[in-house]
Amino acid sequence: EVGALAENDAAAARAEVARREQDLIEAQSNLENRRLRLLRLIDPNALHRSDLELTTASSPHREALPIEDIADRVALAARMRPDLNEARLRHEQNRLETVRTRNGLLPRLDLFIDLGKTGYADAFTDSFQNLEDDTYEVTGGIRLSHYLGNRAARGRDLAAREDWEQSRLSIENLEDLVRLDVHLAINEVERYRRQITASAVTRAFQEQSLQAEEERFNVGAGTALLVAQAQRDLLASQIAEIDAIVQYRIALVDLFLAEGSLLERRGISLGN
Repeated sequence: EVGALAENDAAAARAEVARREQDLIEAQSNLENRRLRLLRLIDPNALHRSDLELTTASSPHREALPIEDIADRVALAARMRPDLNEARLRHEQNRLETVRTRNGLLPRLDLFIDLGKTGYADAFTDSFQNLEDDTYEVTGGIRLSHYLGNRAARGRDLAAREDWEQSRLSIENLEDLVRLDVHLAINEVERYRRQITASAVTRAFQEQSLQAEEERFNVGAGTALLVAQAQRDLLASQIAEIDAIVQYRIALVDLFLAEGSLLERRGISLGN
């Protein structure tokens, strides 16, 4: 009889519905968990009003363009990354320390001039009364001093030089890591950009597949199970497409972090 289902087919269809209900329960639970976590990030006191609802003001979808200015982004990261700039500042401080300790090893040459007024008398107490006379005394000269075998200063200088060299090598290594971070982030952006296109094509084919199964079912050539499975596959493809879009946006944020430009791109500037 057309439209009649065998008992086994009906059981399979009911099992498919039960799986959908399980997936729905999981999705609702995950949605609530993420809503509460997002509320906590937005406002630590928001959990006192846990019934607050979140409404998105825009769609996560945006035009995904290939990244072609890779060299410019690497140069931007070399200039903007805060960890790299901090390492450079510490390196400069080590350089100043090296200069200071090196100065401790150098001979010291002092130029001095003493200008005084002298009072002469037979008694010490009378000499103060003669300070009003035109008796001046000028002494000038140079003084050269140098420590012989200054081991402490040499030790400090060697330690400062070693610290300076280590910081220089650390900066070079960090610069390499920054370049790697940017290239890896760009690769992830490109990956999800291509996934958006591929998942959209998959979703379009699944829509056609569902339409075909529904038409077959309407004329008695298909089963409810096949329609339910086609609906499931379409839903999975829609979720995959949305996930690719979201992951693309996350990959862009990670790229901006790797560049050190995230705050600037969000209109946030830090004072000097």
